[in-house]
Amino acid sequence: MQVIGCGESFDAEARVGGEHVITPVKGTPAAQPTAHRLGSAARAKLADRVERLDTPDGRTGLILGWARSRGRVSTTEVADMTGLSVPYAGSLLTALEDEGLLSPGRENKIGRGFFYVPTVPDA
Repeated sequence: MQVIGCGESFDAEARVGGEHVITPVKGTPAAQPTAHRLGSAARAKLADRVERLDTPDGRTGLILGWARSRGRVSTTEVADMTGLSVPYAGSLLTALEDEGLLSPGRENKIGRGFFYVPTVPDA
């Protein structure tokens, strides 16, 4: 799924099948710039171009790229970007922690606002 960073220009009213082409990513903290992803109708229209993101390697790349560029990643963000459930998104993040690619944002790994940080920052 293509994520658009802050500062990039786009038509927020553009629609495909009645849905916005671009939509804000859920779960991004208010203190951080808004980030956007393809809406579900646009993603369906571009399925052949984004199908690699539905693979384990594609999801891992998306999650790690997001974490490195934003400095953090939460289960809510991963669930919204991938279309997966929050519990499954949490299991993906835990697996990346087990591989040493992410670290918990705080020692207590529960509760609202919990996130992971990349162990290797964006180069």
